[in-house]
Amino acid sequence: MTNKNEDIFQELKDEVAAHIRAARAYRNMKQSEVAKAAGVSPKSISLIEQGKANARIGTIGKILAAMGYRLMLGLNNKKE
Repeated sequence: MTNKNEDIFQELKDEVAAHIRAARAYRNMKQSEVAKAAGVSPKSISLIEQGKANARIGTIGKILAAMGYRLMLGLNNKKE
């Protein structure tokens, strides 16, 4: 990947991380509680929330479902 692509990918990971952190805080859940309910390790939750993990979309969906949310995707025509 080029640096530009890497930057875009990191931006996406950071955005997902922020949404998951906010959802967990809103539900007043610990990372360990979300991890157990989603069937993933607490370390995975931590890395995803830091924007350091390359999480699969299914994993993100399971994490959100464990907190009572549903993953929805949208597209935005971003002009550069």
